[in-house]
Amino acid sequence: MMVVTPAQDIRDLANAYRDQGVDVHYHGLDCGPDVMITDAYRWMTELFGMHAIDWLLDEIR
Repeated sequence: MMVVTPAQDIRDLANAYRDQGVDVHYHGLDCGPDVMITDAYRWMTELFGMHAIDWLLDEIR
């Protein structure tokens, strides 16, 4: 199941957590139609969350 959340909702949520003192790192993704046409690899990795693999590897190193 894939869930798409509007970007502004996520930014608002991250800001709400920050307002409560939580250290939040938000990295928005860009998987819009223009990226699909110009960079299909990036579009697929961001759309299906595969970009998180690099982030996780960096975190455990």
